[in-house]
Amino acid sequence: MENSFSPSPDDEIRAENEVKKLRLELEFDGNFSKMSDELTPELEQAFLNHVIHFEENFKNAGQCTIYEKLGCPHIRETDTIPDSEIEQEYRNLLGLLNAKGIDFDACATYENSSRLFHAFITQELFPVITTDYLIAGGMQCFVYEEFVPNHLYDINKLFERIIDFLLVSNNRNETRIDSFYFKTADMICVDSNAIDNESISVTEFFVAFPLTAVQSVSEPVITFSVYPDCKPGEIEGIANATFTIQYSRTNKLGETEYFTGAGEINFELQWSCWIGTMVDLPGLRIPSF
Repeated sequence: MENSFSPSPDDEIRAENEVKKLRLELEFDGNFSKMSDELTPELEQAFLNHVIHFEENFKNAGQCTIYEKLGCPHIRETDTIPDSEIEQEYRNLLGLLNAKGIDFDACATYENSSRLFHAFITQELFPVITTDYLIAGGMQCFVYEEFVPNHLYDINKLFERIIDFLLVSNNRNETRIDSFYFKTADMICVDSNAIDNESISVTEFFVAFPLTAVQSVSEPVITFSVYPDCKPGEIEGIANATFTIQYSRTNKLGETEYFTGAGEINFELQWSCWIGTMVDLPGLRIPSF
């Protein structure tokens, strides 16, 4: 008796899904080999159909300026708008952008921000070339500082992160020290009777002092210089922050040590990103590299 095999509906859908994955890989450079095994064949099929629909529409979409994507609306020139009306005009402009799936925001706060951003959008953002395709529920985001770097804001934020990273126990994550905060930081020089070596690794520091807390830190005095016309990978700028700080740390023996005094942190700008290069605090120092 000859055996016959009839695939189940789920098996047929799985086979169709594999074909869709191969198409996405060949046509759109997709990789769906690690999709969750918990997905039902029907859910996986719906997801793949959605991805194919998006990729086809995106591939066939034309290019246009942001102003053209908005439908070339009549926008009042910024200089002609009275102070009493500029905030509403700016809100109207944001509404036009949002309706076409475009979001605009800024990280820092600025004086006369409504007038500043209205001028920026109409003069700098409108000519930007984009894809003439509206993703349902999606937003294309633009941030002011990506066009107009705010170095003082970036340095201030990095200063806060470095202090929190080193001296606030619940903000510690030693895996980020090389990749985010510092150029490199293999060793920390520590002034303490609780450790045998003057220089210890970041992980050893966190083990030796499991509890740290900042009682006060002054507003840093920041100076910086940015170098124009740098080649990729070169140092694009340097900065220095000076401040006073009071903090405590409890060592693994249960003893609490208190430190008060002047602090200093140096920074470098490289690949358009600020990183720390030296930290000098009372009782703790990460040397220059």
